[in-house]
Amino acid sequence: MTKIFINPGHDIDLDSGAVNPNTGRRECDVARDAGKLLACYLQTAGCEVRTLQNDDLGLVCAESNEWGADIFVSLHCNAFNTQARGTETLYKSFNGQRLANDIQSQIIRSINTVDRGVKERQDLWVLNGTDATAVLVEMAFIDNDEDLALLNNDLDTIVRAIARGITDYATGGEKCMTKSKFYLITLLTAILLSVVLGSSSSFASDTSSTNQAEPTISVPVSQWNELKSNNAKALSLIEASSVPLTEAQTIAVKQRQELNEAHNTINKLENELMQAKLQSMKQEIVLSEMQNSLTELKGQIDNDKRTIKRLRMQRNLSQILGAGATIGVVIHR
Repeated sequence: MTKIFINPGHDIDLDSGAVNPNTGRRECDVARDAGKLLACYLQTAGCEVRTLQNDDLGLVCAESNEWGADIFVSLHCNAFNTQARGTETLYKSFNGQRLANDIQSQIIRSINTVDRGVKERQDLWVLNGTDATAVLVEMAFIDNDEDLALLNNDLDTIVRAIARGITDYATGGEKCMTKSKFYLITLLTAILLSVVLGSSSSFASDTSSTNQAEPTISVPVSQWNELKSNNAKALSLIEASSVPLTEAQTIAVKQRQELNEAHNTINKLENELMQAKLQSMKQEIVLSEMQNSLTELKGQIDNDKRTIKRLRMQRNLSQILGAGATIGVVIHR
């Protein structure tokens, strides 16, 4: 099982890292969130994961080395002049460059960002102090508002791309081993032929002085059988070593399938969440309309009450006036 050590950059309490001048968004918080997501995706893919965010980089490297990590990934946000944008991945070693290329290509294919490429750096502590294949990913420029929007809205997409890049590198290593096996078999065959041809030339030169017939390729039977036996043993050893490789490839395929299933599940949940949000918005609109209708109805009721009150007063006044007129007529008589 591949061991992957994740180092979210800087420190929540001691070192915020870069900060967006407009919003105050801190690099250490983005790196922490990215680290949690990355650990989840890699564990789902079947990898063994450890995470440490600490201001003491010596401690971080020591923890990774003591654990025996195969891959070390440090997560950061860039910053410069509020205008620079893009994603870049830093490396130091040959294998680090391979890992950086896999991660960078996945990110560039996943989000609309500026491709700043992969860059060799010999001066970074985490790349110098770790025994594992190590890279440092500058996900985006946190001091640039457009890149900050990517970090806020598409961080999950970025992290999933990083996870795919890591698994691409891990499975790519196994493919290289398969090629090495092929090259070794080819080399053994070439050695066998060179020995046979060398022996044939020697034998032909020894007989040329006594026999003018055209030289033929031949070796003593005992030597040929010995060569065949040695070659068979070498091939058996190669085939035996390929068994663990085949098992590892099977596990890698299974892990990739599980990762894809996890991605599909996440996409489904995201769609369901979006539908729930839309439904909630519709319900809020209906509720607002009902409240407006209720307010209008209440106003109509109040108007009706005032009208009824006025009519009653007019009726009473008419009754009083009518009664007064009647009394006046009676008195007049």
